[in-house]
Amino acid sequence: LGSAEYAAEHLGVPLILVLGHTHCGAVESTLAGGAEGHIKEITDEVRRAIGEETDPRKCEWLNARHSVSVLRGSEILS
Repeated sequence: LGSAEYAAEHLGVPLILVLGHTHCGAVESTLAGGAEGHIKEITDEVRRAIGEETDPRKCEWLNARHSVSVLRGSEILS
């Protein structure tokens, strides 16, 4: 979120694109039980996005949708 806000506010980027993809490492790591250190911050957010879903393709879709939702909640990006 911070990177997108910086790009829009300071660099004048007019469009933010959220691109989900198959075989997403963050989703795979989350489904495998998460991670440690700062990567855990990412897998925790993915867990919020996917809930109890276990199908990797559905999780990738849910994660992308969640990212869009988070971006839409930003006052800077609105």
